[in-house]
Amino acid sequence: MIFWQTKRLATLLAFVQLFCAGEFDQVYAAPPGCLQTAYRRYGEQDWLAAATAFETADRELGNELTQDQQMRLTSYWGEALFLAKHYEQALAVFQSSLQRFPDSEWANRATFRCGECAYRLQATEQAVQFLEALRTNFPDDGLLKSALPMLAACYAKQLPSKAIDCWQQLQDQFPETSLDKQQRLMLAECYLRTKDPAAAEAELRVAAQDTPQEDIRYQVLLLQLRHQQGRFADAIVACQTARALLERTPTNASEAIRQRIAVTLADCQFRTQDYAGAKSTLDAYLATGSALLPKEMNWANELSAVVRYQLARQQWEIGHASQAVANLEDVYQQWPDAKVWPAAALKLARYSLQPSDNATALEILTHLRTKDVAREIDLAAFRLQLQALAGQGDWQQILQLAQEMPVEELDAITRIDSKFWIAESRLQLGDVNQAAQDFDELDRLAEVSKHGTRTALVKLRRAEIAVAMKNWQSAKRHVAVLEKDFPTVWHGPACQLVAGRCASNAGQFDTARQCYQQAIRAADDADTIAKAQFLMAESYFHQQNVSMALKFYQQVGEAESQSRWQALAKLQTDKCLQLLQEAQVQKRIEPETISNVAMDQK
Repeated sequence: MIFWQTKRLATLLAFVQLFCAGEFDQVYAAPPGCLQTAYRRYGEQDWLAAATAFETADRELGNELTQDQQMRLTSYWGEALFLAKHYEQALAVFQSSLQRFPDSEWANRATFRCGECAYRLQATEQAVQFLEALRTNFPDDGLLKSALPMLAACYAKQLPSKAIDCWQQLQDQFPETSLDKQQRLMLAECYLRTKDPAAAEAELRVAAQDTPQEDIRYQVLLLQLRHQQGRFADAIVACQTARALLERTPTNASEAIRQRIAVTLADCQFRTQDYAGAKSTLDAYLATGSALLPKEMNWANELSAVVRYQLARQQWEIGHASQAVANLEDVYQQWPDAKVWPAAALKLARYSLQPSDNATALEILTHLRTKDVAREIDLAAFRLQLQALAGQGDWQQILQLAQEMPVEELDAITRIDSKFWIAESRLQLGDVNQAAQDFDELDRLAEVSKHGTRTALVKLRRAEIAVAMKNWQSAKRHVAVLEKDFPTVWHGPACQLVAGRCASNAGQFDTARQCYQQAIRAADDADTIAKAQFLMAESYFHQQNVSMALKFYQQVGEAESQSRWQALAKLQTDKCLQLLQEAQVQKRIEPETISNVAMDQK
C-alpha cells in the first residue's frame, strides 16, 4: 500500500511539473492536436476552454486513445469543470471515470471530487455516499483532511453524533489541523444536539476568543447551551442579546434565527414560571403567520398549550377564575392535538362544574372520553360525568352510565364513586329499599374507609334512609359517628337536618331547632332552607305552640323556592289560622285538636 501510494504521488508530481512547464508532448508522447489543446488550456487555467476541448477530444478520438490516456483525459476534464464551478457536469464526468477506471491511481481523487461536487450542489445524501466511500476505501489518504469537514457538515443536521465522529477523526488523524471558528461552532451545535452541554461549552469557549459578541450564530448557540444547562435566567439574557444583535446585523437566515430565539425565550419564561410572559412571547410568534418553520411552529404550538394550561392553574389559585377558564378554552379549542389537551379539557370540565355549569362540563367530558387518552384521565372524566349528571338531576342517565362501565376497568376510587352514584340514583328515583342495601354494602367496603369524603356521605345517606324508614336508633347511630369522625359533614345542612329530626322524635325540640337554625345558616340553596324552615315550624307545632309554628310556616311561604315544602307550609298555615280562630272563640286551644291535625314530619 505504501509503495503504491508513493508511486502514485511521484507520478502525479511529475505530471504537475511538466504541465506547469507546458511540456505536454514529453508526458503523452505527442497526443493528437485536440488533446494537446485541451492540456494547454488547462495549463493556462482557462478552465471552460479546457473542459470544452477535453469533451471534444473524448468525442472525436474515442477508442483511438489508450486506456491510460482515456483515464487522464476524464480526470483532467472533470477537474476543469470543477474549477469552472460547473459542479453538476463535473460530477457526471468524475462518476463516469470511476465506473470506467475503478482501480486507477486517480480513483481516490475522483471519489473525493464526486463528494465535493455533490456537497456544493447540496445533494447531501449523494455527498455522504462518496465521502464515506473515500473514508472507507482510502483511510490514510491526505484528501480526508478536506473530506471530513464536508462529511461532518452533511451529518450535522440529522445525525450529529456521526458529525462528531468526523470531527474527532479529523483531529486524531491530522493533529496539526486547527478548526476555524465556524467549524467549532458547528461542532458545538452537534454537541448540543446530542445533549452534551459540557463539550459544547468547551468548544464555545474556544470560539469565544474571536469576538463572539458580533457573531449571531455564537449567541444563538450560547442561549441554547444555557437553556440546556437549565440556566434559564442566563438564557433569557442571551435571548435578548441575540435579538438585539440580529436587529443590528440581519443575515439571510434571520427569520429562522428569530423564530428559534422566540421559542427558546418562551420556554425559558415558562420554566421560570413567568407564564404570562411566555404566553405573550408565543402569541407574538404565532401571529407572524405562514412563514413559521415547521419544527419551531410545532414546538411553539405544544408550548403554547402547556403555557396556557399552567397559567390557568396559576390564575385559578389566585381567584381569577374567568381568566383561567378562558386560557383552558383556548387549549381546548385551538390545540386538540397537544399532549396537554386531555389534562386541560379535564380541568376545564372541573372548573365548569364549580359554578354548576353542568351542560358545558358534560359536553367537554363526552368529547374527552371519545379520545384515546390515558387511563387515569378517562377514569377522572367518568367520575366528573357522573357528578355533572347529578348536578342536572339526571338520575336515570347516571344509573345507566355507571352500570354500563365494566367494573374490572375501574380503580378503587372510581369503583367506590360508581357504586355511590348507583345507590344515590336509586334513592333519588324512589327505590329506597335497594338504595338502603347499596349504601349498607358501601359502608362495609374496606376501600371506602380510605376515601374520607365518600365514607361520610355514605354514612349520611344511611342516616337519611333510616329517618325515612323511621328507624330512629339507626339514624342516631350514624349521626353520632358523623359528629365524632366527620365534623365538616356534621356541621353541613344535610346532617343537621337529620340530627334535628332525630332530636325532634325524642321530644328534644329546642335541640332540634338549634340544628335547623344551623342548617339554614350553612345551606346555599333555597330548597334546603325551605325544608329547614318547615321542620322548624313543625317542631313548634308538635309543642302546640301554634303562634310560633304559624310564623315559621309563613317564612317558608315567603321563600323563593317553589318546592314541595312551600306547598306543605301553605296547608299548615291554613290549619294554624283555623286553630287560632277557634281559640279566639273558645278562649283556649284543646291539646287533643292540635295533636290530631299535626302532620307527620317528612
